[in-house]
Amino acid sequence: MTLKRRHRAEHRHAQPLYPHSNGCGDIDVSNSDSGIAVPSDTRVGAGTVSLFMVRCSPVAARMVSALEGLRWNCRIEDASMLTPEDFAAFFVALNGYPPFPWQARLEAEVAAGGWPDQIAAPTGCGKTSSLDIAVFELARQATADSARTAPLRIYSIIDRRIVVDSTFHHARMIARKLQAAQDGILLTVADALRSIGGEDAPLIVARLRGGTWQDDSWISSPIQPAVIVSTVDQVGSRLLFRGYGVGPGQRPLHAALVGNDSLFLIDEAHLSRPFVNTVQAVRQLAHVAEAAPAMPPTIVEMTATPTATSGRRFDLDATDYQHPVLKPR
Repeated sequence: MTLKRRHRAEHRHAQPLYPHSNGCGDIDVSNSDSGIAVPSDTRVGAGTVSLFMVRCSPVAARMVSALEGLRWNCRIEDASMLTPEDFAAFFVALNGYPPFPWQARLEAEVAAGGWPDQIAAPTGCGKTSSLDIAVFELARQATADSARTAPLRIYSIIDRRIVVDSTFHHARMIARKLQAAQDGILLTVADALRSIGGEDAPLIVARLRGGTWQDDSWISSPIQPAVIVSTVDQVGSRLLFRGYGVGPGQRPLHAALVGNDSLFLIDEAHLSRPFVNTVQAVRQLAHVAEAAPAMPPTIVEMTATPTATSGRRFDLDATDYQHPVLKPR
């Protein structure tokens, strides 16, 4: 399959957009006075500087300013477009069995109108598959003609280390199968993700929790599709410029990549209300900021004990509860 990655330019000597990275293909310097380098096909609009620039160093400020103007419209031009109906085949190729009815319905709902505010599903019903849906939806939009709205960085957040580890292993399985794909739906999805990030790896995966080595590979490029599995404290501290184990010079970069173009899948959200309230407050500040971020975090609460919400809630229905696998659970 031939990819035409429109975010690659002709020149080989432009200044990298992000410190310590290998760039994002070939880039042009769109503002020679500021030193901001962006892909040649990128549209940087007015009013796109993040509220997180308030505390950024000059280098970080240039990065965040460029990052917040990026609305990536990269797509595969010589390939079949992915549709929501392709999700079942993608799920089977990853997991070896078909999705539950609710998982297929959720993908269709996300494709039609974005993520719900709350997913109400009993424990053991497969909420971890929300990662599969988020990755597929990002790839699907990369093959579409419209501008991307699916968040680039997918954060799976749970306040228990053992669940962080199990979810991390699932995310790593997704990344490895996409990397190794040679044909079929997995190759189509992998190439769609590569068309966004411009790197050989379609998807990178990182784990953030205490008691283990911290992997900071996810901050090496602001345009790389990524899944980050984390405890509440690790993500929350980074969002508020106080990242655990993060040096002062790197804190604005972590805050920018957590607080922009990101999807927060918060598992057992009923146990993490202070964190949920904090992220919601950040979203409100983003809307009133003098220069609002282009894509503030998308928040999805996942819980087996849902609370009242003024937003959209996704529930399992009678079909799900009569499913031969789900019913005994």
